Amino acid sequence: MKRDTIICILCAIAFVGLMALSSYMTATSLFRLQPDFSIFIWLGLALVFFAVASAGLGLIINSLNQKRRVEYRVPKLIGGVVMLLIAWVFVSFPTNTHTLFYKTEAKEVLASDLSRMSQELEKVTDRHFLYLKKKAEYDQFQENVNTALRNYIAEVMNPKNPTHGEKAEGLWNKIKLALGVTELHRTYPRSSRLKDLQDYCDQIEKQVEAELKIQSVSKGANYNAYKESIDDVKKLKVALDSVAKTLHSKKFIVKNGKKIRQKVDEPTQNTLLLLEEANQALKNYDNIVKTELIKEAEKKKKAFDKAEYEANTVKPKSVTNIQKLTSVVDTWKAYFNGEYDGRGFAYWIMLSLLIDVAGFFMGYFAFNSDEDEF
Repeated sequence: MKRDTIICILCAIAFVGLMALSSYMTATSLFRLQPDFSIFIWLGLALVFFAVASAGLGLIINSLNQKRRVEYRVPKLIGGVVMLLIAWVFVSFPTNTHTLFYKTEAKEVLASDLSRMSQELEKVTDRHFLYLKKKAEYDQFQENVNTALRNYIAEVMNPKNPTHGEKAEGLWNKIKLALGVTELHRTYPRSSRLKDLQDYCDQIEKQVEAELKIQSVSKGANYNAYKESIDDVKKLKVALDSVAKTLHSKKFIVKNGKKIRQKVDEPTQNTLLLLEEANQALKNYDNIVKTELIKEAEKKKKAFDKAEYEANTVKPKSVTNIQKLTSVVDTWKAYFNGEYDGRGFAYWIMLSLLIDVAGFFMGYFAFNSDEDEF
């Protein structure tokens, strides 16, 4: 006896609705994992996966139903199991659960990441002892050279002892010492006349300034690296704090003449990139600190000071929590590691199961007749 036509139509409508819902969740999850492909490509693939899984379940049910006349029962049973495993267990079910969980957790996780990252960036600006030390050394180096140069010029221009005497020679050597060089080419004043002395001092000043720039490149290399890193950290902190304010704001925008609340419930691609940049900035600073401390330890022939290293840096994470949540693979890894205990993940597993299984059975009832039953 055939099933009632109306029931079959209702089952078909339910099947299409559940297939659309499941495929949408699968597509959005896969799109977050690989946004380089269009969402429509993922949606098309998701529909195929759902149809394959549904057909696989139909093969399994028919193969196990001894009241049906089924040719090649065992091969069809095996084929149905393979189809269900590939299309549903490995694709549809995990991605659907991921989307449901992501939708409820994304805003909270993003807010937590933004707050944590901002605090870690702030710690860098608080813990930049080595940066201050390098800056002090760099500033002192420049001050020593400029002081030695001023003393030398003052001696050369001294009206009581004009031109280049023994004392001036000693002050010249102090300039070389301050610069950290053993040789520094120079001429002598043409005469003790004021104009000749002034021309000579102008020439020496330009020469020492040129040498100072050359030496500053090497002397200030570490300082400049610290400075650039600290500046990056400060800029990124401002940007992150701005995103955090937007996340909690209740701003309204006008669209098509209507006032609409600006809603930010999950991260944009730019926000994810910003968090990645902030994490990379922490890594860069960490690397600078570690490299500098290793150099100092080698100079002093001492062991690497781990305590000083930890006091001067903030250890970055390999991946932010929102990046982990965005990836279906990382989300399931985190779940199996117990990171989402108490956050209702099991509930979304059950709901995902319900949506898919209900859809598969609606499809089976809609498109499988009972004419082949004994």
